[in-house]
Amino acid sequence: MQYVQIPRNPFIGTATTPSDDSRTNGDGVGRRDFELIFDLLYKMKVKKIIKLIVDDDEEIPHSDEVIEKLSCFEIEEWDWRKMDICSEVIRTAAPDVQQVFLYSSGNNSVLRGWSCSDGLNQLKKVSIASPMNKKSCIDTLYKLREVHTFIRRRLESEDRTKKYAADFKTRMIDNCGPGVHISDPRIQTATGRTDQSWFPGSDKMAT
Repeated sequence: MQYVQIPRNPFIGTATTPSDDSRTNGDGVGRRDFELIFDLLYKMKVKKIIKLIVDDDEEIPHSDEVIEKLSCFEIEEWDWRKMDICSEVIRTAAPDVQQVFLYSSGNNSVLRGWSCSDGLNQLKKVSIASPMNKKSCIDTLYKLREVHTFIRRRLESEDRTKKYAADFKTRMIDNCGPGVHISDPRIQTATGRTDQSWFPGSDKMAT
């Protein structure tokens, strides 16, 4: 499938609006309704998604457990618009991804987690065996090609946020190597708004 885009509330006004009646105390409060869409695509025998765009809810986004169910598909371009999503979730849901879009609240711990030696750089690791010795690795094939990051500035000053962004890019380049393009993180000015107009394609995003 070439393109899948899921709006924030795809079931409004339909007869198939998911119910929370089956939720148990152990399920957590994260949304699960997009799981119905994943199940439908799987039943339609969809195996590969070239481009995935998901507008998740900012106040109550989908749980990591639901997002990881995408692992049954091969996804090339990942654009799940959930703030501060864990790199391990992306690696589990889309291990073959080539292009990733990240959305940050400005939390430096998350930025460091994405860019550390055990972060998103793990997406690139596909070993190429030596033709003379199949047990010997001679190179690493980069599946991951591009990383684009969007940072919403809230708690920290503009200068501090820019420093976090610059440090993040430096670590990403160091840990991913020259085979992966790391674009300059785009920073939203502090407005206090909770809408998602700062996502890609919006003219309200500050660089």
